[in-house]
This record gives sequence, C-alpha cells and structure tokens, in this order.
Amino acid sequence: MKTADQTARQAGNRYYGAGGFSAVTAFFGNYVNFKGRSTRREYWWFTLFAVITGFIIGAVWFVQMFSRVAMLTQRYSAAEIQGMSPWDLVFGGSVPLMIVAGVLWLALLAPSTALGVRRFRDAGVHWGWYIALLVLAWTVNLLPATWIGLRSMISLSDSIVIIVIAALPSKPLPPLDED
Repeated sequence: MKTADQTARQAGNRYYGAGGFSAVTAFFGNYVNFKGRSTRREYWWFTLFAVITGFIIGAVWFVQMFSRVAMLTQRYSAAEIQGMSPWDLVFGGSVPLMIVAGVLWLALLAPSTALGVRRFRDAGVHWGWYIALLVLAWTVNLLPATWIGLRSMISLSDSIVIIVIAALPSKPLPPLDED
C-alpha cells in the first residue's frame, strides 16, 4: 500500500489529489510547478473557486457601473451625457477595480498555466498542447473585430477542447524510483 508521500513523489506534486479548499492551497503551493501532475479534482475545485471569484468581481463591477450611470443621469442632462466620452461614461468610476482585477490576473497567470500543464500531463496529453491552446485563445483576439463570428467559433472550440481534456481521467502514475 502506497503512502501519501510516495504518491506525491510519483506525481511530482505534494498536493496531488487535493479537493475542496485544499485545492486552493495546492494551487498556491504549486505556484510555478510545471513538472508534476494534478488530478481532475484538484483542477476543477480550483476552477470553481476562480469562477466564483470572477463572478464576485464582475458583480461588483456591474453594481459600480449601474451606480455610475444612475449618478450621471441624476446630475447631467441627456445632452451633456451624450457629449461625454465612453471612458467617462463606462470606466470613470471603476478604474481602481480594473487595476485590482488586472493585477490579480497577472498574479494568477503563471500558477494557472502551471495547473493546466500539470492537468494535461496527468490526463496523458502532452503539456505542449495546453500551451498551444492558450496561445490560440490569446491570439484569436488579434483578428479584426468585424470577424466576430470566426473569433467566437475559434474561442468556443478552444475552450471545449481544454474542458474535455481537463475532464479526462488520470493516467496511472509512473513507478516510484527506489533510492
């Protein structure tokens, strides 16, 4: 019978198989661990945490924008509002929140990529495919805005491929080298 330490050494991830809030600890504990493996449970628990966090930030931004529009309509006439720049109308009051969201995104970029690489490796798919899919997801935004249909189709296809691979079961761990 293998111990948890042996399994963690085989997986190259001391948090291998973490679930619940332990998956969030595992995410930050493996900040730039691109070499190990991560289970579906570890991946999807952190994904749930990230989605909930994103939803909260989005809800705060929505409430802030709604409040800003309500304040503008009370303070200014329709003609004055039409003369305002989109920046003043939409983003004027949410710059601090946008900065926080941008810093958070940058801080989570490396560990999120590492988690995806480990999950692909655990599913038996070469990690290079994950990097290629990420690059595709980022570069599709360089297509002209008038190509929104193509951009959407590529983004949706890319997301579906990542979700399907992330949902694959774990491949057996390699044998443990006994020293």
